[in-house]
Amino acid sequence: MDATREIMWNAHFMRWPIYGPAFIAFAIALWGFWSQYGKRFALWRQAQPADDRRNDLGGRIAFAARYAFGHRRILRDVYPGIMHFLIFFGMFVLFLVTLTVMAQEDFTDLLFGWTFLHGPIYLLWSLAGDLFGVALLVGIGMAIVRRYIQRPPRLDSSPVDLWALLLMAALVFTGFFAESLRMVGEGEVHESWAAWSPVGYLGALVLDIPGLTEGVLWETEREIHGSPSVIYVTPLRLIHAINWQVHLVLALVLIATLPWSKLWHMVPGAANVALHNQRAKADLPTLNMEDLEDETRETFGIHRVDEFTWKDLLDAEACMRCGRCTSVCPAFHTDKPLNPKKIIQDLKANADEKKDLWLDVKGQPREDVDREAEGTALVNNSAAEAPLPAGAISFDELWACTNCRACMEACPVYIEHVPKIQAMRQYLTLMESDFPKEAQPVMRNLENNGNPWGIGAASRGDWEQGLEIPTLDEKPDAEYLLYTGCSGALDERNKRVTLATVELFKRAGVSFATVGGAETCCGDPARRIGNEYLFAMLAQMNIELFKGYGVKKIVTICPHCLTVLDTEYRHHGADFEVIHHSELLARLVAEGKLRPEKTPDGVARATYHDSCYLGRWNDVFEPQRQLLRALPGVQLDEMPRHGTDSFCCGAGGGRLWMEETLGERINYDRVNEALDTGADTLASACPFCMIMLGDGITGMEKGDDIRLKDVSELLLESLGESPAAGQPGDDGDGE
Repeated sequence: MDATREIMWNAHFMRWPIYGPAFIAFAIALWGFWSQYGKRFALWRQAQPADDRRNDLGGRIAFAARYAFGHRRILRDVYPGIMHFLIFFGMFVLFLVTLTVMAQEDFTDLLFGWTFLHGPIYLLWSLAGDLFGVALLVGIGMAIVRRYIQRPPRLDSSPVDLWALLLMAALVFTGFFAESLRMVGEGEVHESWAAWSPVGYLGALVLDIPGLTEGVLWETEREIHGSPSVIYVTPLRLIHAINWQVHLVLALVLIATLPWSKLWHMVPGAANVALHNQRAKADLPTLNMEDLEDETRETFGIHRVDEFTWKDLLDAEACMRCGRCTSVCPAFHTDKPLNPKKIIQDLKANADEKKDLWLDVKGQPREDVDREAEGTALVNNSAAEAPLPAGAISFDELWACTNCRACMEACPVYIEHVPKIQAMRQYLTLMESDFPKEAQPVMRNLENNGNPWGIGAASRGDWEQGLEIPTLDEKPDAEYLLYTGCSGALDERNKRVTLATVELFKRAGVSFATVGGAETCCGDPARRIGNEYLFAMLAQMNIELFKGYGVKKIVTICPHCLTVLDTEYRHHGADFEVIHHSELLARLVAEGKLRPEKTPDGVARATYHDSCYLGRWNDVFEPQRQLLRALPGVQLDEMPRHGTDSFCCGAGGGRLWMEETLGERINYDRVNEALDTGADTLASACPFCMIMLGDGITGMEKGDDIRLKDVSELLLESLGESPAAGQPGDDGDGE
């Protein structure tokens, strides 16, 4: 059989003039697209620029091919990933099959007499169409089960979602039905090659009833390929004609309604993937001192949609409400007000409202509109009364965020939630002085004492006493500046980590020095709270100090300091090579400069907690595991949520200094997960995590069940020698 018979059955015998309706369907789609997006584009043009998203066009297209078309991130979540894969590629292949048939019938054959769908090519193409049609139906079935039977909390379903699924299913069913009827009518059921269209073949076996093919209802004349022919219309042909026209109508309806359909998300979604952030993950938008001292600026941070960049507004358009961000959010999981999906949907709703209020029918700004007063306020302060309307983001939502980045890592279309939350926090802090009450003393302490706890600045270097640690004044040629951070220098529990690290560096012969009591906070707490002005002051102070000593390399114990010093300081003129202590220790072990020889006391099974700032923000996952695997006699048991999928301790985003008054405690959730592994030791590589997990172990009274250790402490114990001078013994309770 060749494609000509297929075309004759599916086009010439029952064909109605489809190109007029097709033109109308495309016209409706174009009108729908412009009615939906005309004003949106106009609003986007009034938003802030995002010039860094227009570079490297070739690389961006290749990235979109891998991650949007190739589903690399979508498939991380297995069930919905496979579901989406089947629906996407089912529709894609069926579209190609239809397109090639149309190209042959209405172009190559009509104009040049050339047919290419015949013989083995046709058989393979027919097999592909049937198999991917089945794949599409399976994917649709999985989607219906997921949305309307399983109904996970992260999903919200609308009639538009169901409409898209049912329309695609109807298209596939009518297509298969047409194929089966055609095979019966052409007498192909018993041909050897019929099984190359397996679905149509099975349907044809069922429909091969003599009553359908016998008996002429009427006869008609039609010209086919330039020759007059008589067509005898049997019941089967009539059924086929009706089904085929229904199939065509469904296809045209799909085209006409595409701008309003859930299927449209593939366009802004793919564009958003291509325009993803190519900078370092931790490179968030920064207000430098020139910005902050610019007297022409009326506002800092963001509180209106036109203060976002056009890429931020594209983010809102690309969101398909899949809820993956919600499913990994630690705040949402512990019954706090934050839902990352809602943040993005509220941004979209607010933008849709404002485009109609601010712009006329031509998309031009209205002269008589006060943008501050018109419509729903996007960012609401702590005095706003609940419940808020759609398109409004509450104070509690913004301040529940831990900046863990799990939402951004999970999003299949690369929406950037955290920078938006941070920009809105900046507005509340800098413009309205509206932030959680616990944050006020933190900022005052940073300004007056250089640390968030308000401990006297003069005691910053007390931890070094008696340890013979050189300062840069004494050892200006040291390879590394050891930057302990506030926790490593002032928090009693984390001082032990600093001491263990120093001892390991000494034994390995690392060339390092400190700045002694001159060290001050890197500014992370101020920045996460939204006080960019205070952050900029601290950044300049540290940069001038480090440059004065000629510092090139910095090793730090804190992942938050790592992020700030290595990435965020670059916007303030710094260019340091910064490394985390676990990375340097893993390198020293690999080089044989540190040799673990014995099992650390009381450790048989350990589980490791990935710090959000070390892992998701800086992609440092393996050095800590290399250290744990190097410990003799220690088994590493991973928690279910680890690596990129790790669960936050609750300390990020300035939350370390704020009480959890809403929902459950995030650190309790994480400690329970560690306990479920059966491990006797919980390993960490972050002082913030050490504080939060230690508080969780103590608060839950689980100190007898699991001990909390930094990887440096475990490595030091495994060397078989006495701990560093002045290092207290660890009772394992995390305090």
